[in-house]
Amino acid sequence: MASVVYAPEVVYSQISDGESMSSINRTPLLKAVPNGIEITVRDGVARRFYIYSITGQVIKSVEVAENVTVELPQGYYIVKCSEWAKKIVVR
Repeated sequence: MASVVYAPEVVYSQISDGESMSSINRTPLLKAVPNGIEITVRDGVARRFYIYSITGQVIKSVEVAENVTVELPQGYYIVKCSEWAKKIVVR
């Protein structure tokens, strides 16, 4: 069984004296789990997520501040928040 995990990106920025420092992108994570999806918000700021069927119908709307598992039947979904929209398959 394959699952999709969206991992954080590491962003590098240049400091004036030539050194570089990294910071972790704090965008929410989306992961397929058995019978649903897991949404993790890593910066503690509550966000509203909309889950759509592949035909565009809103299936669920949830507000997440930390971590939540949303139960869904098998199928293809689009999950949107204020920062991104991602496709995911629940198997």
